[in-house]
Amino acid sequence: MAASVRTIAVIGFDALQLYSITELIRRENDYVILDTLDEQCDIDSIDAFIITPSEFVSRFDLFLTKRTKTLILADKVSSVGMDMSVSVVAINSRLSEIEEAISVLLNSAECGAISNSELSARERDVLKEIASGKIIKEVADTLNISVNTVLTHRKNISAKLGIRSVSGLSVYALMNGIIK
Repeated sequence: MAASVRTIAVIGFDALQLYSITELIRRENDYVILDTLDEQCDIDSIDAFIITPSEFVSRFDLFLTKRTKTLILADKVSSVGMDMSVSVVAINSRLSEIEEAISVLLNSAECGAISNSELSARERDVLKEIASGKIIKEVADTLNISVNTVLTHRKNISAKLGIRSVSGLSVYALMNGIIK
């Protein structure tokens, strides 16, 4: 059985940086590499994203949902993306560090990142209620479960998605069609 072609988006870099990153990726395997994301691009078919901090900020809503498949190569490593479980590496790091970060990204993309489909039906129900602005007691009453059960589901949702705040969960739910 032939292996499927893997696609990596390398976005926001100048021509020399793009060439260098592309060569590092191709050392690992043969990949299709995109250097732009346009309307015709099927975002969900992209296996990994290597981007600049400015690209992360300008398309925050996209990369929030794809954070486990995203690596930011930054001029300086700061707190950009770190509080949202996005990998960040300094672009002027040793070559071996950058290669390792890309290898980890590609291997995690190969294993499959957590998706909203991995939430149980009940976790999706709880997330929907929380994202709709209900407090824990209201969620428990609506779903006819205990407050402790709601708290357990919320803890599990946060662990699976890597999102701790209600606002972050709400954005995730909106971006993934859990709420409208």
